[in-house]
Amino acid sequence: MINQNMQKFDSGAIREDKTGKGRMDLLPMCALIRLSKHYESGSVEHGERNWEKGIPIHSFIDSALRHLAKYVDGMNDEDHLCAAAWNILSAMWTEEKRPNMQDIPSRCLPVVLKDEDGLEYPYTLIGQKKPREDKHT
Repeated sequence: MINQNMQKFDSGAIREDKTGKGRMDLLPMCALIRLSKHYESGSVEHGERNWEKGIPIHSFIDSALRHLAKYVDGMNDEDHLCAAAWNILSAMWTEEKRPNMQDIPSRCLPVVLKDEDGLEYPYTLIGQKKPREDKHT
């Protein structure tokens, strides 16, 4: 019995439905190749996967906006559009994988947390769960 969510091909083969998994085949390969070259040159200058060590998101956004401004202004001393894309992707990766690096005030959730000394601080970062209150303290 074929699951109704299966994709059936003319050959008779079937495959699980890919709805909601993303359409990688729609990504612009020429842009990805251009971006991969930016990653390559960055790895030579800063080391591989340097951005994964933890850079606050505001830094990526600041740099992306600066590169976009230079692109719009007509500057061609470097590939500013690609550099903006790299920064935006890095901000997206950081938001997903390192939510503790989210430091843009409008993206932070207002809650009161306590540090190890019991001192309160006024917010946590997007993507983090509010810690449980310990009833034994």
